[in-house]
Amino acid sequence: MRTIDLMLASAATILLAHPAVAQQGGISPAQTPAGDGTVNPLAQPGDRQGTNSTTVDSGALEDIVVTAQKREQNLQDVPVAVTAITADKLINRNVTTVSDLPRLAPSLTVTTGAFPTNNSINLRGIGTVSFSTAIEPSVAVIVDDVALLQQAQAFSGLSDIARIEVLRGPQGTLFGKNASAGALNIVSQGPSSTLTGAVTGTATTDDEYRVDAVISGPLSKDVGFRLNGFYGDRDGFIKNVFDGRRLNNDISYGVRGRLAIDPLPGVSVDLIAGHSVSESRGTARTFRSVPTGATVFGASLASTLVGITPGEDNFNTAFNGPLFNKSRQSNGSGRVTVDLGIANLISITSYQDWRFRFIEDFDYIVGPVLGLPDGIIAQSGFHARQFAQELRITSKGGGPLSYVFGAYYSDGTTDRSFNRGPSGPVVALWNSTSGTKTFATFGQASYDIAQSTHIDAGIRANNEKISVRYLNGVVPAVRPGNNATCLAECVGNASDSVVTGKIALRQDLARRVMAYASYSTGYKGQGYDISTGFTATRAAVPVRPETSKAYELGLKSRFLDNRYQLNVAAFWTDFRDFRRSQANCCPIIRFWFS
Repeated sequence: MRTIDLMLASAATILLAHPAVAQQGGISPAQTPAGDGTVNPLAQPGDRQGTNSTTVDSGALEDIVVTAQKREQNLQDVPVAVTAITADKLINRNVTTVSDLPRLAPSLTVTTGAFPTNNSINLRGIGTVSFSTAIEPSVAVIVDDVALLQQAQAFSGLSDIARIEVLRGPQGTLFGKNASAGALNIVSQGPSSTLTGAVTGTATTDDEYRVDAVISGPLSKDVGFRLNGFYGDRDGFIKNVFDGRRLNNDISYGVRGRLAIDPLPGVSVDLIAGHSVSESRGTARTFRSVPTGATVFGASLASTLVGITPGEDNFNTAFNGPLFNKSRQSNGSGRVTVDLGIANLISITSYQDWRFRFIEDFDYIVGPVLGLPDGIIAQSGFHARQFAQELRITSKGGGPLSYVFGAYYSDGTTDRSFNRGPSGPVVALWNSTSGTKTFATFGQASYDIAQSTHIDAGIRANNEKISVRYLNGVVPAVRPGNNATCLAECVGNASDSVVTGKIALRQDLARRVMAYASYSTGYKGQGYDISTGFTATRAAVPVRPETSKAYELGLKSRFLDNRYQLNVAAFWTDFRDFRRSQANCCPIIRFWFS
């Protein structure tokens, strides 16, 4: 399948000037990047990372430093369509989940399904909705330099975030193989140079409550810490008229700790560990339209629709089975930075563990179905974990050449169990394990051809090995109108190598006005379509890789004494072997996910 995407004037942003208290350089000492875009939490006034200037209410827009190219750069100098969302914006607009981000980032959309595993993050209209744990997303999510193995992990909530960068277009050169449409780069807050603490709370008229707390500061001259936690409780807004349950609620809580240590001159260590939990009754579906005489597996909908008026404004549903899901996530990473003089050597070691489970009323009606008093129940469990190691060398600026190059290794495994039944034509019982091992080398450099002309070029070589093991518990394993499924066990292994790259030309047209043209390629690795009815053929022949080619023209500008900003981009993206999942079910009844 070939998909071509054409958009003009994408990511156009005009920021009107407003009174602002701006530190010289645009960032405070406690949040100043330390040479490679990271934050030195112990920076003191007068240090090389900090400043001790007097704050001035100039009314000008602040400079925003981003790490969209894995080194610190002014947002206006990056030849990528980037939206950088700062901590103040996240707090002021009450953004607490990734699903809230489309309010602040043009061309970013989030589609939601019955569970987080069916959600999709989309950039410029491109994303991946997949029921398989082995099909990667088109938009990568990176949290504190660690790429998440499953995109569903990103929906566990946001707390104490310093900045979120929305990067449009292929970003695989620096961020890996599953960024063929773009990437979300999430950066959490680092320790502060002085002892600080805060507690914030939110309460709404529709029964939503949230509390965030943080404490941060130095433990000694060379050690800083930050500890934050959150708790949120949102009442359900969908009513089950059968038993009075309030559905589509959300209870979430989490904690994250961070230590910044300077054990030796020129050496810094940043340790991060976090745990979060999210659970809800939903997401529930409501009836949008139901034809007269409609049935579900032969059972009438008459008793289900009592007290319900189908339509777009319907917030009532009815079923007699369960609806529940729960996600638990633990992450840990260690970052060591060594000052080599002209460059920084950076090592990032990480481990992530994510568990998710759901149970739902599959038929979604009141009363017996296929002779089962409670109808058809579906439940599934997920367990994903990944170890990753990245080494890179990043220039420290100065001179006409700046660069970043390195190597990356990851080993990820996702287990899933699925049970739907206990009887009838839709029964399913299986377990699967999918694995992915990746090794990549990458590099990107910027060179000043002339005082106002610059070129950026990068390349990445990626090798991936994937595997699958599928155990079928239904005998006989035959689907009407389809080939036989795996009678007991199916096993598959495959590997693939690819080279992706990027080149961009930047031209300074005037002070604070830059135009650029870029060409980049993206890649999303091959994968196994693991779902009910998995066959030996699927195990032998995985889904082909998805590739993209993107052409982009952009303009980034600030004018009228740095009080107004206008960024625009025009792009053409060509996707090949684009993936999407499609389920053929219930064509006569339309549901609405609220």
